[in-house]
Amino acid sequence: MKTLRITFKTFATALVIIFVTGCEDYLDTPVQVETTIDNFYQSPDDAEYAVTAAYSVLKYAGLGNNLQKGRIHSFGQILGDIMSDDAWLGGKTYEDGNEFKELEQFRYRTTHGPLLDIWEDIWKGVYRANLVINKVPTTDFAGMEEPNGYNLKQRYLAEARWLRAYFYFRLVTMYQNGPLITDLLPPEDFYSIGMAGEDAIYDQIIEDLKYCLEIPSANASNNNPRLPKKIEYDDTDLGKITVAGAKGLLAKVYMYQNENWDEVKRLTKEIIDDPQYDLNTSYSKIFLPESENNSESVIEFQYTESNNGERSSFNNGNILFVMHAGRNNSMWVNELNAPRTGWAWNQPSHNLYEAFESGDPRQDFTFLEAGEPYPHDTSVIVVRHDSEEGPNTFAPGYISEKMMLPPSVMPIDQTDSPFNIRYMRTSDVYLMYAEACYHKGDEPQARWAVNQVRARARREADLTNFPDALADISESTTGDALLDAIWHERRVELAMEGHRFWDLVRQSKIRQGRIAEVINSFYANPVNADGNPMISLNNPFVTGVHEYLQIPKSETDLTGGSISK
Repeated sequence: MKTLRITFKTFATALVIIFVTGCEDYLDTPVQVETTIDNFYQSPDDAEYAVTAAYSVLKYAGLGNNLQKGRIHSFGQILGDIMSDDAWLGGKTYEDGNEFKELEQFRYRTTHGPLLDIWEDIWKGVYRANLVINKVPTTDFAGMEEPNGYNLKQRYLAEARWLRAYFYFRLVTMYQNGPLITDLLPPEDFYSIGMAGEDAIYDQIIEDLKYCLEIPSANASNNNPRLPKKIEYDDTDLGKITVAGAKGLLAKVYMYQNENWDEVKRLTKEIIDDPQYDLNTSYSKIFLPESENNSESVIEFQYTESNNGERSSFNNGNILFVMHAGRNNSMWVNELNAPRTGWAWNQPSHNLYEAFESGDPRQDFTFLEAGEPYPHDTSVIVVRHDSEEGPNTFAPGYISEKMMLPPSVMPIDQTDSPFNIRYMRTSDVYLMYAEACYHKGDEPQARWAVNQVRARARREADLTNFPDALADISESTTGDALLDAIWHERRVELAMEGHRFWDLVRQSKIRQGRIAEVINSFYANPVNADGNPMISLNNPFVTGVHEYLQIPKSETDLTGGSISK
């Protein structure tokens, strides 16, 4: 797939470069290229390249650094786990990944590299989406119609709006606030731009997502919204955002605001009622390659093995595999018959292990333990618990099975995994629906939705030894106990998928002080897989201080303090 590559180092340069080619006094040297930002957006192909460039931030691979690959997801997922009670950073030694270790323990600095990396990707994404939104409306699409009665220009604009909403949603959930930019600003305006409030950013996100769901006049005869359904995309567009993806993200936005539960209930129920989405995939198979983009996937970001070098900026692979795989582990053999090892980061905690109910098969499909056969190749025995990654004071002794690949599809390059990211699964939609029903006083439907998720997992339970495994939540479960049951189900169903910390932050809007209680209790007396003590901390989480990441100091310095907390 062709892409339009636009690379920036910081938020500041991302905005300033927009107008570099148009400033007459900037250089006396003649422009050396024929294509500029002012003359590019002339054809439907140009528009498609621009939309693809906005999508590409989701897999972005920085020059010369194998860490700079889809950092919103790789770093964002790891922080969502290790900053919660679900995981420890792990690694080779306690000092391994020290900047992440500090974040794990809420020792925030404004100079943390991962914070700048995620921040940069957010603004690359916003900028590229804004290019499409502001430039494509004047592009000539005469005679270009999508199959199934969709307008191609309207679809491209909606995809860009969804992407902008997504990037701003990551901003508001991870950093709480920041600038709100929807236009292509002149450089002289950038350094004085101020911060927008959390509510203003949420309002823009909601406006963009509602735009995606509207029926434009161009589609009036077919009554189609701007975005197609999944089944209406052809194979070459696999993974493009769908109308269900817009509904799902909008429902999640409302849920994180802790308001408009009516809309959360309506939007999620529409996805549940759509036959394209169901819980028919066995839990053990959800994260296998053959299950990509199936009925379990509402929003799934695409990766593919490039075989062009681990540090290549054209690498379309996923780095999460190597971040999670065990160290010094000869079980991973690539096509060249060479053993490959990982970093053993983001190791599931024993606290999470014990959160699963007796007989819940999801525990086995979430934790990969030493000495057990690899579930997708039983001829391979997992070799771990060595001096570098075994149970100790900083690594609990587990590996996340969800991030593992069958040896048969092991990439040649460690950071070039074809592993897709399931950002929103159908079970997540059911659990959002359950919580919305709870808040609207419809407890029977809330219990029904949770029980559907439990029933899917129960199909793989050992009912001979655990006859009561994952029994339905009973009618006697009401009030706070029902909300606790929904939240528990979110934790074990979505474990190690990067949601837990951000979930705890938004749950604290409903139950004040919840995140501090959970995190500080976790750190009071943690143990590893062998039951031995790990590093304990005395109340590291402070309410009102640690819910959101710090805006990088380099960005506040560039703007003279106009961008700051």
